[in-house]
Amino acid sequence: VLGGIYNANPETQSILVTAPIMRQMEQAHRSLFLASLAAMRARRKGAAGNGNVPPHRFINFQNGAEELIHALVGQLRADLRLNAPVTRVVHDGESWLVETNGERLAADAVILAVPANVAAILVEDAAPDAAALLRQIRHNAIGTVSLAYRAADMQLAAPVKGLMIPRRENRRVDAVVYTSAKLPARAPDGYALLRVFFGGGDPETIVMAEARLLAVVRDELRDLLGLEATPVDFRGARWPDSYAQPDVGHLERVAAIEALLPTGLFVAGGSYRGLAVPDCVKQGRHAGAQALAHHQSLFVHS
Repeated sequence: VLGGIYNANPETQSILVTAPIMRQMEQAHRSLFLASLAAMRARRKGAAGNGNVPPHRFINFQNGAEELIHALVGQLRADLRLNAPVTRVVHDGESWLVETNGERLAADAVILAVPANVAAILVEDAAPDAAALLRQIRHNAIGTVSLAYRAADMQLAAPVKGLMIPRRENRRVDAVVYTSAKLPARAPDGYALLRVFFGGGDPETIVMAEARLLAVVRDELRDLLGLEATPVDFRGARWPDSYAQPDVGHLERVAAIEALLPTGLFVAGGSYRGLAVPDCVKQGRHAGAQALAHHQSLFVHS
């Protein structure tokens, strides 16, 4: 499961980053199996005691994760620059300078909310030792294909809401999510939506031509789920070298990076202390508090 979710090798990944709850479950109940049983019993007892139906396990934004970004943009009150790629971050002895689109923007503090391999490039001049450690955080490629079908054509070999595919199966895809079964609002009436993840089990899929990739995905769905139907539409996305691989010892490496970063320079995001949205939100809040404290300290010392 962890290999499928994180597109990683479960033999080397750090569970303290990818699933710290599992470590807590093991410590509290001696094993994951016993912990799962205890959690199941507690949920059933709670539901029976108050007469309520357990809440739906799968939630999301009505119009997708893009809503989160739009909400953030709508709430920010600042000189906001969108679609402005940053090329370098330098320190001139008094302030930080962020180079973007031919401009140099001065700042008291900088938060790099980018993958570690991108941060390494940006801070090469300002923090070469930190950049060297940032490069040690591996990143894999990941991609998704969303396929729309007529509901009447979605005849599956077995009723499923999703599959996590172990690497030992030697499949060309990593996971399949029956999106509209988990989140019905994701497809209009009369249609169904599947999402297929790829890139981990077969890195070649990341660079395949679109038609070839679609053929590979359909072959896998036919073999795995007995799905013969032709999709009425599909959309693909690929993110090369952008999915962090937190190996054992990852948190210690991140702590070392943070210690090497010059005053006023901070990192946050999926490459560091957790990949999920709640992890990134927590890191963003922490980095924001650090940047604000640094900014305020400049006025105190001046």
